[in-house]
Amino acid sequence: MLTDTGYQTSADGAFKTKSRQDTKTVTVRDPLGSVIDKVDVDIKVVAFWSKKYAARAKAKRFEVLAKALDLVANPSAYNKATHFGAAKYVDNIVFDKKSGIVIEDTSSKPCSTRQSSLKLRSVTATI
Repeated sequence: MLTDTGYQTSADGAFKTKSRQDTKTVTVRDPLGSVIDKVDVDIKVVAFWSKKYAARAKAKRFEVLAKALDLVANPSAYNKATHFGAAKYVDNIVFDKKSGIVIEDTSSKPCSTRQSSLKLRSVTATI
C-alpha cells in the first residue's frame, strides 16, 4: 500500500485509489465476554490519495509547525488549551495539570521564570 505502484489514477490525476484483499482474525465472544472462537474474515483494504486533500494537509501541517516554532520561542504564551496540536512537535514539554501552563520539569516552575530547554522535534514530512 505504501508504494506508488498499482494505483488507479483518475483522468485528471487528482485522485488515486488502490485496494487489496486480506484476512483478519476476529474473536467471537459470548454475552459474558468469554472467547468462543477465532474466525478468519475476508476484508478489502482500500487506500486513496487526493491532490486537494494533500494540499490541505500540507497547509495545515505548515500552520501547526509555525505554531510549534513559536511555542519553543515563547512557551509562556501558550497553555494546554491553546497549543492546538503544536506540542506534539516539541520535545521536553509538560503542562501543569491544574493551571495548564507549560512546565519543563517536575519542579512545577512556569517556563517564564527560567531558561527554556524546549526543542522542535525532527520533522521528516515535507512542508
